[in-house]
Amino acid sequence: MKKRLSELDSLRGIAAFMVVLCHFTGDYINKFNLDFTFPFSFYFGKHGVQLFFLISGFVIFLTLNKTRHPLEFVVSRVSRLYPVYWASAILTFLMIYFFGLPDTFSTPTATDLVVNLTMLQRWFSMFGIIAIDPVYWTLAVELSFYVIIFMVYITGQLKRIELLSFVYLLFIIAVECIENYFNFTVLNVIKVSLLLDFGNLFIAGIMFYKLMHESKIIHYLIIALCLSIELYLHEASFIYVGPLFLVFYAFTQGWIKFIAIKPLIYLGKISYSLYLTHQIIGYIFINYLYTHGVSSPEILLVTVLFFAIGLASLLHYFVEKPSQSWIRNYWHNSHKFNKINDSNPAKHGFIH
Repeated sequence: MKKRLSELDSLRGIAAFMVVLCHFTGDYINKFNLDFTFPFSFYFGKHGVQLFFLISGFVIFLTLNKTRHPLEFVVSRVSRLYPVYWASAILTFLMIYFFGLPDTFSTPTATDLVVNLTMLQRWFSMFGIIAIDPVYWTLAVELSFYVIIFMVYITGQLKRIELLSFVYLLFIIAVECIENYFNFTVLNVIKVSLLLDFGNLFIAGIMFYKLMHESKIIHYLIIALCLSIELYLHEASFIYVGPLFLVFYAFTQGWIKFIAIKPLIYLGKISYSLYLTHQIIGYIFINYLYTHGVSSPEILLVTVLFFAIGLASLLHYFVEKPSQSWIRNYWHNSHKFNKINDSNPAKHGFIH
């Protein structure tokens, strides 16, 4: 299993690098209206996000299967997501403040920053709140998944995950049919909260986990339904997302052990920091170099890639890892103390 988790780290690294290349080689040119192009355009790399969602479904279900009580999961997610996110959001805001962005971007205010620090900016967008970095949109999707699967966990329904997944997928189909038939549009906030656009990918990740441990026909059927929904919801991008299912199936069968190499595993480890900081800060860095005489597309691309990976590495080792360890150790030590000093842990809010 440890070897396969290394492969999962590699897949996470590949997903992150796909998104980074997409933004640097394609999206940046469009946003800054420059008169040159990079050696290639990796625009389809944006579908690395869908690979992230598959991985999240797999990893979070694995995590919950090892979780002893709800607070352990909450502490795990908070320590994983928030400290380095706060550092990244503040750093990005400061970079925008000092270096600015072109008119194609909305400039965030201090109020935007405060709301962004909660990671709930997507739900406040109707009030004019904007994301510090556009890539943050996926964090709202991830948070919605955490809340939904957490509710399944605390109600003791993980053992019925196949049935719940099937019903939920039918719900996604029903909502989409209602939208199309009645020409009715569900509010984006509701879509995000209920995962109506990407829920099938998280479910597929869960089913791949189940497939790895107890291969049953029901798991194949649900994965097939998830794939069919992907075709129904996002037909234009299915040609890119469909193969990701095949890659993930190959992972569960142990067929892609060759990707567990150090460079990809390393990218996987810093992938969250890399994802959070590469876009806006990367754009500002490229634009700074370009306006100061570095006009070679090849040099710009290589330089910004090294810069993005270097910055992500610093955040990973000096913010992400230490803060995660400190929060989890503090909670475990506190929990251990409470168990020793109180024979009724429920008094302290712990559920066993």
